[in-house]
Amino acid sequence: MKKDMEPKKKLYLVMVLSAVALVAMLLIGKYQQEKTIKKKTAISVTAKAAEVENKTSTGENKADGSGEQKRPSEDGEQKKPVILESLADLKAGKKLSEEQLDMKHIGGYFTSSKIRKGDAVYRRINGKSYVKNPHVKLSDLRYLKMLHYNFKGEIRVGEMIVHKSVAKDVRSVFAALFKKKYPIRRMYLVEKYWAGDSMSTDAASIKADNTSCFNYRAIIGSTKVSKHAMGLAIDLNPFENPYVPKHNGRWDYSALGKKEKAYARDRTPREYVITTKDAAYRLFSEKGFTWGGSWRSVKDYQHFER
Repeated sequence: MKKDMEPKKKLYLVMVLSAVALVAMLLIGKYQQEKTIKKKTAISVTAKAAEVENKTSTGENKADGSGEQKRPSEDGEQKKPVILESLADLKAGKKLSEEQLDMKHIGGYFTSSKIRKGDAVYRRINGKSYVKNPHVKLSDLRYLKMLHYNFKGEIRVGEMIVHKSVAKDVRSVFAALFKKKYPIRRMYLVEKYWAGDSMSTDAASIKADNTSCFNYRAIIGSTKVSKHAMGLAIDLNPFENPYVPKHNGRWDYSALGKKEKAYARDRTPREYVITTKDAAYRLFSEKGFTWGGSWRSVKDYQHFER
């Protein structure tokens, strides 16, 4: 019986040794494979780094020629500006870009709204450009938000108060001027330049070359209520288009500064200077406005009224 067990033990031992040998071979093979993969990866990374370094040194892979590498957004693409639906939440003077606007439907940004007691616009104008009076009611006025290009070619948010009877036409005119990229230096309510009274404020607004409309005041040199007091007159780029009175049959430039006087004397058609050949003159005239530059007793080149 003992002799019969000997061959079985030897066979079992051979099987165990064979299994151990097989496992060892598999482990060695796996080790060699991982070593090869690591070697190839290292070579690939080194080659990639060399490629990037080469592109940087030769001027490739730069953002704008400044030597800085491009930094893509999180999704790998440059994000486009959000298109604005309206100007309602934007303050006058805010700078915008064409990419932020729906340029095909630009008229939608030229809006009109009522002014109510206690609202933000009322709090700004009450006791300043607006006071209780027998000529114009608060309910007769409209607050406009509009766009314009300034003298630098930048798009800015503008604001203006006009009489409700001309609100639609004023919006139409300024929308057309915007499409033509007509330069308007700035467009704020006169309160931005408040100087203590309406007449002094008018002078300060003109000096700042501010395009505006409503300001309850008298006509310069008179006690008669101005068309501005009714919201029916607009002063456009007033510095380049000054007011010139006539005394004893002669034009009086004494109240003008050197640059204003130059504009008053030389009305050659050119940018900013309003003449009968100017786009602003044509557009306002089409809407029934008269131009102060055609008057005989005074020359109010900035002034359009209805």
